[in-house]
Amino acid sequence: MKERGSIWVSFAIAILVMMTSHAFSQFYVSPKVCASEPLPNPGTNPGTMPGATQGQACEENIQFFDTNLSATAWQWDFGDGGVANTRNPSYVFKNSGNSIITLNRTLPNGTTETVSKNVTVGNYPNQPTFNKKIKADTTVCDGKTLTLNPFKLTLAGGDYNYLWFPNGETTKNIDVDTSGCYSVEVSDKITGCSRTAIIKVKFCLQDAPSGGGSEKWYLGDGSILEFNPTGEPVERDSLNSEGQLKPELGFTNIVFNGSISSKKHALNTKGGTSVVYDPKGNVAFYSDGNKVFAGSDDSEIKNIDGTPFLGLGGNQSTAVYLVPKASCVECNFHQYYLFTVDPLTKLLSYSILDLRYNDKKGAVVAANIPVYYPVTEQMVVTPNADATGYVIYTHEPGNSVFSTISVDSMGVNSKVQTSGALQSGIVNDKNYFSTSPNGRRFAQGVVLGGKNYIELFDIDANGNRLNSPQLIDLNIPAPPFVYGLTFSENSDILYVSISGDPSKGQTSYLIQLALFLNNPAAIAAQKEIIASSTTERYGALQLGPIKGEGAKYVYMSIEGKSYLPFIQSPDVKGDANAIGYSDRTGSANKGVPLKAGNGLGLSNVIKPDPEQDGDGLAADYSGNCFNAPTTLTTQGVCSPMRNEVTWVFEDGTTKEGEQVSYTFPKLGWNKIKMKVKIFNKTPVEKIINQKQVIEFLETECEEKEFNGEIYIKPSPILTLPEKFYVCFVEGEKKPLGPATKGGNSFTYNWQTSLGTTITPGGLDSAFTFFAPAVYKLDVKNNFDCETKTRLNVLEGCEPRLFFPEVFSPNGDTINDDFKVEYAHITFFDLRIFNRWGEIVFATDKPEIRWNGQVRGKIFGNQMYPYILKYRSKYFPERGLLSVRGAVTIIK
Repeated sequence: MKERGSIWVSFAIAILVMMTSHAFSQFYVSPKVCASEPLPNPGTNPGTMPGATQGQACEENIQFFDTNLSATAWQWDFGDGGVANTRNPSYVFKNSGNSIITLNRTLPNGTTETVSKNVTVGNYPNQPTFNKKIKADTTVCDGKTLTLNPFKLTLAGGDYNYLWFPNGETTKNIDVDTSGCYSVEVSDKITGCSRTAIIKVKFCLQDAPSGGGSEKWYLGDGSILEFNPTGEPVERDSLNSEGQLKPELGFTNIVFNGSISSKKHALNTKGGTSVVYDPKGNVAFYSDGNKVFAGSDDSEIKNIDGTPFLGLGGNQSTAVYLVPKASCVECNFHQYYLFTVDPLTKLLSYSILDLRYNDKKGAVVAANIPVYYPVTEQMVVTPNADATGYVIYTHEPGNSVFSTISVDSMGVNSKVQTSGALQSGIVNDKNYFSTSPNGRRFAQGVVLGGKNYIELFDIDANGNRLNSPQLIDLNIPAPPFVYGLTFSENSDILYVSISGDPSKGQTSYLIQLALFLNNPAAIAAQKEIIASSTTERYGALQLGPIKGEGAKYVYMSIEGKSYLPFIQSPDVKGDANAIGYSDRTGSANKGVPLKAGNGLGLSNVIKPDPEQDGDGLAADYSGNCFNAPTTLTTQGVCSPMRNEVTWVFEDGTTKEGEQVSYTFPKLGWNKIKMKVKIFNKTPVEKIINQKQVIEFLETECEEKEFNGEIYIKPSPILTLPEKFYVCFVEGEKKPLGPATKGGNSFTYNWQTSLGTTITPGGLDSAFTFFAPAVYKLDVKNNFDCETKTRLNVLEGCEPRLFFPEVFSPNGDTINDDFKVEYAHITFFDLRIFNRWGEIVFATDKPEIRWNGQVRGKIFGNQMYPYILKYRSKYFPERGLLSVRGAVTIIK
């Protein structure tokens, strides 16, 4: 592999020399030329198909490029029936063997020139696999070593080279003991054609390797703008009704404050740089346009044979971009592209940096592969719509031709489109670009009729094309020209810097454009000039940090300044005060201090989405109210291993399962212990389908313990009778309200038995019932805990009895008799006695009256005691009741 890499580099450098001298007649062909193999089953997903080949899964096209930059037209013949008519076609050969490539190029004087080259189209080696798949996952016990063998069950065949990621081993097999992604490239030693396989290894509950840290922008003269998140620590909200038993707390009101540190060597640039991160958040590489450095230790990146990398040669830093290469059947990202624009030839090319070399620091394995000609010195890189790779936008000088270059698992491929205003004869041909954070807009600075404009495009997510161009007149003569462009975080506002040269009497401007106004005339009419200067030269603009939570500022470089001004609220439409521009009059903080005077450029930063290796124990809860069940949940770990989960509570109660329900016996903090036992799978599982036998043969991998806690909140405590009686037949209105404890405030929701609310608002606990029925009552306290109860309201009238105290049986028909008035009774037994205790009157019929006679005579002015025994109609359970009294006869 080392020899092959050296040949690639030497070949590429030779091409660069030929390009620079314009003394050449051949053309560029990709170093590896391999025959395609069609998919056996159209429509099958090759990435997961057992036995699928790399060629079937994600085959990269062969790239061609006419290195005669003066040619104006092309006709390619690939020797197997395939043809093309562009400078830089891509092609896939259908068959292996020798093929003669012929190019007929048209020169500026109209003559044609024919050149040809004989290439050997190779075959792919046998497909390496892990667990019979080209993409596999496996989980093993921590503390063990796993041997990875890409040809474990098949013969490798052929004479192959092996190259592993991430550590760069060149042996057929490797032993691993750390969670992570591992991939192997198996290549034919003669043709270099290769196939790959990938396996993600997870060592059960092994801690993920630390990485990442704060985002950094590498500036000139050794300065590094480092974004350190600051804010108020998040306090655990113990009253949340759901959450984690052991939450990871961060910061709230996060702000990224830039700070400057220095490297052990100064970057040789006054302009910007390019920085690219790996998926763990570590700096992989950075470049100042002159050299490339390893992010791990700042060492200079060289060719794989140890010779200096000569691919940059002092390019303008604005024309340098480091981009991660997504892989189809390899770990992301082990290769990175370094795109550069030669300021003399206007040729866009790229070199390949591979982290599998030089003790994981990386090395250049291919240099200066031509991509497109001609381009300006500007380019912009943005993630593609489905986040599987990146898109690079470049522009031909002096016209409206864009080159859109896709960088993904299929390699580097370019498309051309013409869109926007014709820019013939423009003095400023750098065409500074910017894409919006939401990936929907593209902006560039242009000059038309001696004035500066912003040209705004919509990005078509399907084909990355630039559509619907709109011109926004900045109403500022050119020169000076637009230099910096950046969108706000919400993509609704665009910031523009115009770089005026004070030595030429030019003015610099920082301008805000409110794109949400949509109409170009309205946007131009409401532009805000945030700052201007006749003594300073404004430079690049950039929104940052690129990835991460928290407030993002817009930073601007000013040539020679020892600080970097910023905009604190870039999403706000308004003047310097409204948006918090730091370098305004009266501001105490001019900006982030720099180690030395800055140039005009900032840092081109590419940061892929993070990837995590390994897993850990965690548990969630749902519901934390007293006297109510709480659901506790954990996810199975070390899949596909079997787990046994045991929950242990403070009172000694244990429960089994990944999800359990438990009612905590006390208010406040309750501790929880969770024990997880993990078992190794047994090989017999593939041939025996009996759960008990399989589990008996499994061996224990390990047992882990998790400790968490939960805060149990008070629930409302209600005091209500079991039954409540109201005498509805008499129209009685009797309110009832529970005596409630367990909170500071309460809301009450009385409902019918069907759940229909009958007390909107619910602040008053008392309710007057309107019919016998079962009523529901929900009471919620200020902790959002709820108690539900039911109240059975019955028809219930208390017995009513009225006894006259006196009566006068004198025959005047007024109060002549003794009669008991009654209601709601079912039994009646009245007995009246004389003073000696003899019964003088008795009846069981309440309608019968006593006329006051005793043995046929009426004795006036005497008192007669009585006793009435009765039963309640509505409350028969009370049994036989009695009332004693006395009545006086007046004669």
